[in-house]
Amino acid sequence: MFIISDDRHVGYNLGFLRDIIFRVIIYFTSGIMRLLTVNVFSHIQRLSTEWHIHNLAGATIRKLSRGVLAMDLFNYLIFIELIPSAFVLIGATIIIGVHWPIVGVIVGTSLLAFVCITLLLIQKYIYPAAKVANDADAVLNGSISDAISCNMLVKSFASESKEEARVRSEAAAWRSHLICFWHRSSTAGSIQYGMLVVLNGVMIGTGLWLWQRGYASPGDVTYIITTYAIINGYLRGMEHNIRSLQPAAFSE
Repeated sequence: MFIISDDRHVGYNLGFLRDIIFRVIIYFTSGIMRLLTVNVFSHIQRLSTEWHIHNLAGATIRKLSRGVLAMDLFNYLIFIELIPSAFVLIGATIIIGVHWPIVGVIVGTSLLAFVCITLLLIQKYIYPAAKVANDADAVLNGSISDAISCNMLVKSFASESKEEARVRSEAAAWRSHLICFWHRSSTAGSIQYGMLVVLNGVMIGTGLWLWQRGYASPGDVTYIITTYAIINGYLRGMEHNIRSLQPAAFSE
């Protein structure tokens, strides 16, 4: 009974702490979104007339609104998901490394390799496709917005068919770039999943090797595998959060 009571108190305390963190982030994120909106608007207002002539107003508004809204998702994933996961992964690596240094080195090296390869994939492989897709999205929505807002002018020149053909062409280009971005994201996810599978095999093999050499008991091997299962779960969560973070990080 005492154990159950203690567990409930821990659960209540963690829930209360999570609620406090959420409320702090609400004020923090909303403040950043307000400042971002005002500062970007101020910057756009001061750009030259030539710049405004050569850039669709709808595309500019699309980029502004998308970037501001992405800040909400960005802060949530960073402060609520990724940072706590990083602390758990580092703590688990230290704990298992204290008992079995070779396992700690393997886990620590694997985590570092996973993060580095993930960041490299995002920067060099996903980002170029994401930027092209976002630019195409801004052009498409800018054309739609400008055509609708200037509908009287379009009608005065009987250009409805011309505008529809332009939007149809831009929508096809946007779809093509979006498919490329999604394919690259899926490929990166498959690579990350493959790294987790390899790490799983290495951990199980290391545990069995320690047991055969007499450095670990069957219980120790079970402990290593269980600890890795926790690490693997957080890594999978981190992989999902990083993939969810990509649209927010690439919003321009």
